[in-house]
Amino acid sequence: MDRTAHILLIGNDAETSMLLHNELQGQGHQLDWALQAAEVLQPGNRSLADYDLVILDDSLSGMDVMTACRQLQTSEPELFILLLCKPLCTRTIIAGLEHGADEVLAKPVEPELIRARVAALLRRGEKTHRGKNRRHTDITAAPLEHGPLCIDHHKHQARLQGVDLALTAKEYDLLRLFASHPGQAFSRNELLERIWGHRFAGYEHTVNTHISRLRRKVEYSPTQPLWIRTVRGTGYRFADADEISALSSRSTWNSLSQSG
Repeated sequence: MDRTAHILLIGNDAETSMLLHNELQGQGHQLDWALQAAEVLQPGNRSLADYDLVILDDSLSGMDVMTACRQLQTSEPELFILLLCKPLCTRTIIAGLEHGADEVLAKPVEPELIRARVAALLRRGEKTHRGKNRRHTDITAAPLEHGPLCIDHHKHQARLQGVDLALTAKEYDLLRLFASHPGQAFSRNELLERIWGHRFAGYEHTVNTHISRLRRKVEYSPTQPLWIRTVRGTGYRFADADEISALSSRSTWNSLSQSG
């Protein structure tokens, strides 16, 4: 059996919530239930860092489910979010991914599928040290340093000229992947498989959206990117050694800062 976890269900669809409780508690997981996302997001009510996974049902009132997904992901970037929607279509899946969901499933819930997806997300958490597992991150892993850019995996944090970058979990994962392979080109399909998982093959649009958002945070001129460069006909790559060397010059970076 896969490891047990602390899971938060958010939604006021009693039938779906009871089904999830029965299925996941039967797997040994500990579950809490909140009727509204606002109840969770209100300061002092709950600590999202205590959970391994949030299952967000679209049966919300007072807040659009995509807005709730984005706010949850922003409040706790390392938290896994599984989004349940009815009806489910390509547009909904793309919207869910772009708003921070790690998985998007259709309602009504299929018990075997929800068990499998939850188990897969928890295994992924073990591998990436997200959720509560981040407490066990290998503290010997040295930060990645490229000139004025520093990526500290132990702290799950990226800094540019000493200033923390407010990255979402997916943006951080993309930046760390790129920075770990300077000069290497990645296709959109490769990025989807590495960051989102093979089940999202075909949703290249969400890669473009995340790259655009990441560039707005890490580049001084997103339309003329220096760190994350477009490879025509392929996808994207991080600056190579010579380009990084140029960016490492304090005078060069300061001039870019002033012009930006």
